[in-house]
Amino acid sequence: MGGYVCRITALDPAPKEFFEVENNEKLDPSDAEFVDAIHTGLSLLNILPSIAIPQPVGHLDFYVNEGFHQTGCYITLASIWDVNNNLEEDLIDIVGNEVTYNFNVRVFQGECSSCGSNSSSCGLLGPRAIEYTDKSRENVVLFIKTAAESPFCVQHYVVSISTGIIVQDESPSGGVITFEVIGNTGYFTDKA
Repeated sequence: MGGYVCRITALDPAPKEFFEVENNEKLDPSDAEFVDAIHTGLSLLNILPSIAIPQPVGHLDFYVNEGFHQTGCYITLASIWDVNNNLEEDLIDIVGNEVTYNFNVRVFQGECSSCGSNSSSCGLLGPRAIEYTDKSRENVVLFIKTAAESPFCVQHYVVSISTGIIVQDESPSGGVITFEVIGNTGYFTDKA
């Protein structure tokens, strides 16, 4: 390949000082045949400065918990030490089941639950990210939500319910809707 790099996977690429520099001075899709980036440290509780640039830098850019505060993380010197020492195990726990669970931002607003006809709205976080269907695209932004403790991988579901048309002169009526989700580890019930 003439010295060309096949793949680069970046975790929180470049400190914020690189935000406004030229692409040849920071990571970008031209640096390898396939570049994916995982963004986790854009702002730590809005108290500490961002440790990474917010803009996409690869072919695929995954924003874990929208790239901001990570659930279950409490920022102390001890926790920074723990993250550095357990990063490999935690990433394996997140991506271990290899489920496509990254969607575009509209999922968090309840607007979509599909990967699209050609799966272009979804991607795989981790080693299988390179399997993304449209490799010609750059700066594809994908999002993932994680749980606060192991197992970190969570499933996303969208439930839409239509109850009828509201007539302008009628007062709204009330009721209770109960949701029950049953999985291989038990069930969850919630009322709305």
